[in-house]
Amino acid sequence: MFFLKKLRRDIQLEPIHFGPNLKEHVKDRVRRELLGSSLGKHGYVIEIIEIADEDIIFGLLDNDSGAVNVTAWYSAILLRPFPNEVLDAVVVNATESGFFASVGPLVIFVSRHAMTEDIRYDYTRGDCWCSDDQEVEIREGSVVRLRIMGITVEAGAVGAVGTIKDNYLGHYEE
Repeated sequence: MFFLKKLRRDIQLEPIHFGPNLKEHVKDRVRRELLGSSLGKHGYVIEIIEIADEDIIFGLLDNDSGAVNVTAWYSAILLRPFPNEVLDAVVVNATESGFFASVGPLVIFVSRHAMTEDIRYDYTRGDCWCSDDQEVEIREGSVVRLRIMGITVEAGAVGAVGTIKDNYLGHYEE
């Protein structure tokens, strides 16, 4: 699911960046550090919409280094997955134990136990999961509709485990 949220980022700015373009440098640095990164429970930062000049607040000066602590408030579009959410994903890797699919920066693993019984791993067709009637073929680049079963939030990454075993899930033809 995508959300628009206002968040805060604290950074230390070195004295070399003080000058007429100080606020522009703060905006560029916040964008560079956050775009595509994981914010743990908030999800992945897809895009930073706005960092207003009045939302950049300068704090205390560090006496040892001369750096200043800056707080920047920004509005961002976040991708945050939820359990039981149904998503369309692109398969990035197929292995014997299952396949990995991605939705933007989120990587979802679908185990062979979370697939229907008629789908088997086929070495002869080039590392793909195929149905017994050869009608369904899940390989790298295929689009699948899956349901997220569980989510793991680690430092700097969000991962998920999914299934294609329910009705209306599996290989998706556009």
